[in-house]
Amino acid sequence: MSIHPVRNESDYETALNTIEHLMDLNSGANTAEADELEILTTLVEAWEDQHYPLPKPTPVELLHFVLEQGMISRKDLETALGSSARVSEVLGGERNLSAAMLVRLHEGFGLPLAPLIPRPRPEVWLDLCGLGRVSPRKAIKAMMELLAAAGNALSERVEVRVIPLDDMTTRLVLQAARSTDLRCAEDVVRKSFGSGVIARRQVAWPVAESA
Repeated sequence: MSIHPVRNESDYETALNTIEHLMDLNSGANTAEADELEILTTLVEAWEDQHYPLPKPTPVELLHFVLEQGMISRKDLETALGSSARVSEVLGGERNLSAAMLVRLHEGFGLPLAPLIPRPRPEVWLDLCGLGRVSPRKAIKAMMELLAAAGNALSERVEVRVIPLDDMTTRLVLQAARSTDLRCAEDVVRKSFGSGVIARRQVAWPVAESA
């Protein structure tokens, strides 16, 4: 049994392939293969927790979940939010939860406050070196076409801004409602321009800025 730490993406892919192979062997408990499988699974889970954390549910996702699970009823929501119309607006994403609604949901039904509080959309800044000074309008149009071509309606969920920093470097700002969308959009950028052209990456949570 030869097990190595998972330090990068290559180690991660190798570990996944080994796990798949060990699972196909279907070895019994208390064997060297079973021990290796358990250790590799632990290493992979630790890597995924650090590099691919699951996004927290949005307020609407949480409310849909507790309704589907029968934890609260539609009538309960109407009591907390004020009316049937407001429940429909909140569940449809047309209205944010007010402070009073949050308090009533938390105190009346024990729902956690953190997932209910809308967070500002995160940004990923990618400084692209070697592209030269580009027209922001043309760059945005090109990026939206690339995102649309990537599928999964990324172009509808990811907003793009372009800021020329100097004659050689352009900052591409991606903004999305979910971290998963940002990761997908960043992957499109890397595949389109090549990883060598990305000099710096930074994630920011704007307070009141909008794209």
